[in-house]
Amino acid sequence: MWKNITAFLHGFDYGVKHYNTIEDKHFFTYFGDSKRSPMYRTGISTARKYMQYRNEILTIIVLMFTLLLFLFTW
Repeated sequence: MWKNITAFLHGFDYGVKHYNTIEDKHFFTYFGDSKRSPMYRTGISTARKYMQYRNEILTIIVLMFTLLLFLFTW
């Protein structure tokens, strides 16, 4: 069980750190135990979704702040 958790966390960490440069080939390779490979790929895909939503939420916050700033200062 701990091996699956560590494989997932390593994949998540890799996905967050290399979000801009990650390619789809990383979903099919893992240099380690083949039993942990699906958990590693799951970690990478979860990290990519996390980073996409994080960027979208930050964009929405900036847009709302700008809207409120111009609304109250105009």
